[in-house]
Amino acid sequence: MNQAEKKKWKEAGGLKLYYTHEGIGIDSIVFDIGSYYGSWAKTIADKYGAHIYGFEPVQEFYRRARRGLKNYSKITMLPFGLGSHTRKETMFVSRDSSSLFFKKGKQETVRIISIEDFMSQFKIAFVDLACINIQGGEYELLNFMCSTGLVLKFNRILLQFHEYENIGSFAEREEIRKKL
Repeated sequence: MNQAEKKKWKEAGGLKLYYTHEGIGIDSIVFDIGSYYGSWAKTIADKYGAHIYGFEPVQEFYRRARRGLKNYSKITMLPFGLGSHTRKETMFVSRDSSSLFFKKGKQETVRIISIEDFMSQFKIAFVDLACINIQGGEYELLNFMCSTGLVLKFNRILLQFHEYENIGSFAEREEIRKKL
């Protein structure tokens, strides 16, 4: 995030926006896509009591999140990421900047599952809130969701865009924002 974006983020409410979501309650379905250690899911569970699905393909982070959230019966942690189609990928593991695109860190083969197949298999017709922080994977995921109409099954999407040398130009971000 550059300085102008940070300023805009703070002026819009910053972290308060990240954790405050009107209309979310105990019957809500929430996706935490790119859970890392599960801290956002934990905060949302504590605040709203929603049903949360956390997706984290890096096994070390998944295990840590699962351990930390073991007493949260309404949080389901899953050891894979979401994308346009099901496959295995090479993830470059580097703490909270682990990515398929930023080739830094140790390599790990991870599973990516089709978001459409996941929602069908788990019989999820509507998602009240989704937090997407997947280090470049958001472009594939959101373009797929928009092109298939799946995005209409999401009420609110909290999103962090990332930009790498080979993916994520400003123009591409703006094009996705227009579709949303």
